[in-house]
Parts: sequence; structure tokens; C-alpha cells
Amino acid sequence: MKVTETKTVTREIHVASCIKCGSDDIQITDCGYSSFNMGGGTCKSCKHSVSDSCDISPSKDELARIWNKKNDIKALIAAQQKKIETATSKIEELEALDQKYRDAKAGLKRTGQGFDLDARSKRMQALNKKGKRAVDDFNSTFPIGSPVTLELDGGHLVETTVSAQAQMMCGHPCAWFSGVSGSYHIGCIRPKS
Repeated sequence: MKVTETKTVTREIHVASCIKCGSDDIQITDCGYSSFNMGGGTCKSCKHSVSDSCDISPSKDELARIWNKKNDIKALIAAQQKKIETATSKIEELEALDQKYRDAKAGLKRTGQGFDLDARSKRMQALNKKGKRAVDDFNSTFPIGSPVTLELDGGHLVETTVSAQAQMMCGHPCAWFSGVSGSYHIGCIRPKS
């Protein structure tokens, strides 16, 4: 034989004071939905409320936990302390990585393997100036429309004139002289005598 006994257990559940106004008059409830149920609490004094998802039939303990999570000052301080610890750990990790990179860079400079961007930039500027001088020299020697003699592959001589494209390309041998096919390699350009 089995005997059934029903017990009612009464216990006190801690519900934190409202973080906004300090009131202890808090109503904890849920919306009663069968799915996507929400529960939490509302301060009866200032109407501050906190809610989160909960079970279909949440216990008062579960609803109090939802409210306390956003209103219990000690819990909030502990959560912020945890964030500070995590951030401090991340900062230390990044500082160590930064030091590692600086040490590696210093090591490259000591061994002469460092990549000096300023020196590279200065070399590029010097090359650009040299190239501009070459273009200016060509354009002053061979103005557009001036007659020239081109010496092509195999010693062929062609009498032609300097075109605008020839000046733009500084006499590059790819057919920017009027009447000259690009299939030739121009070996020498000289003013027509």
C-alpha cells in the first residue's frame, strides 16, 4: 500500500531593493506565455522593471533571480569586477605582444635586416626625379613634329617625325613615332640631318 502526503513548504526568497529608487516594494511576475515566456520584476514605487526569458511556469525563486541580476548591488559590483579582471588580463596580454614586436623590430635593426620605410621612400623620390629629368631632356631634344631618323632592327633607317605619344612615352620604342610600326625595336633616335 502507498500513502500520499502533500507538504507545503514556505521559505523566504531574497528580492533586492530597486537600484533606481531603493524601494523594497517589488512585484515579481511573469507574462504567462506558453512559449517565449518573460518574467522578472517591477518596482511599485518608480515603475523600474527588469525582465528576461524564463520557464513556462517559473518559480518565484527564478523570477527573483532575474530581478536580482540587475538590481542586487553586490552582484552588480561582482560582475563589474569580473569585467575589470578580464580587461586587465587582456591588456597585459596585448602589452606583452607589443613588447615582443618591439623586441623583434629592434633585433632586425641590430642585424641590419630592418626595413627602413623612410630610406625606401627617399630612393623612390630620387628615381621619380631622375625619370622626370629623362622625360624633360627627351622632350626638349625632340619636340613634337620635329623630323628624326630612327635606326630600327637590322640597321634600317626610317625618316619620320616625333608624335605626341612619343613625347609622352619619352621615346619608348613601341610605335609612338608617326609612320613607324610597333613591331620594330628602335635602337637609336637622332635628329634628322
